[in-house]
Order: sequence, then structure tokens, then C-alpha cells
Amino acid sequence: MSKKERNFEVELQEKSSSSWSVIVSFKKKSQTVAHITKLDQQHYEVEQLSNSVTSKVVTASLEDALNSALMQFNLHLH
Repeated sequence: MSKKERNFEVELQEKSSSSWSVIVSFKKKSQTVAHITKLDQQHYEVEQLSNSVTSKVVTASLEDALNSALMQFNLHLH
């Protein structure tokens, strides 16, 4: 099984006190890959943006939400 390493930069851009955009720069292009919304003190909703399917996931922290967005983005690249 071969491994393919991907290098990209990630920016968590605050839109308001309870919402963020996840922006990925990859191959000299930037794109918003997800929106994160704080639902309450313990829940964050990740809305994944893609050309084909928009999925939503609820996580327990902002860090988990960012990780979820990045994992989905990385899977989309394969």
C-alpha cells in the first residue's frame, strides 16, 4: 500500500463569537471546506461543504470539530 503525503495550511476564521469557517490552502488555492457553529457549551456542529454532498456532524469541542472537518476534507482528496 502506498502512502501519499499531502501538505496544506489550515485557517480557522472566526465569523462571529459562535461560528467559524475552516479554510484550507492547498496547491496555491484556498477554499472554505466547512462551517462550524457552536450549538451550546458542549456541542459544535460541523457542516462539511463539498461539490456533491453536504454533511453535518456534532462534536463535543471546537478542536474535535476542526479535526472532523479536516478528516472529511482529506478523504475528499482521495
